[in-house]
Amino acid sequence: MNLIGLDFSKHVDMDGKKIFISGVEQKGKTAFAIEMTHRVHRTLEAIRKQPRPKGQTRVFLVTDRVGEVRPLTLSMFRDEWDRVRTATKMLDKVPHDMRHTFASRLAEAGYTAEQIAPLMGQRSAESARRYIKFDRKRLGGLTKALNKFGK
Repeated sequence: MNLIGLDFSKHVDMDGKKIFISGVEQKGKTAFAIEMTHRVHRTLEAIRKQPRPKGQTRVFLVTDRVGEVRPLTLSMFRDEWDRVRTATKMLDKVPHDMRHTFASRLAEAGYTAEQIAPLMGQRSAESARRYIKFDRKRLGGLTKALNKFGK
């Protein structure tokens, strides 16, 4: 299961604020839970409250050309991703790049790989470290901060 197939009845625990990923081997595990941020929880609440066909519990729905609401498919996502990449001239980007951005921004904010790993569904900090890439431009302020200690 990828996130496109996310289902409120099978994978989302709104009360426990967790998303359960299963059916895909991830670093030796076949199931793991990701804790929701407040923003993800609010977004999923809003999605859940949207009108949907009776019995439809999939999270991501789309309205097709004839007005029928149906689950988002991987091919629909790929088509839209390609359209956005072309429009933004970011042809070398793939969805997996977002994992690197996620981990890197948290690390730049001061979080450790040990703290980041569970949010990524990783078992170890070493696995999370593979995704952390530092942008040298963003690190410029660190020298100033370190200089304060040397006074």
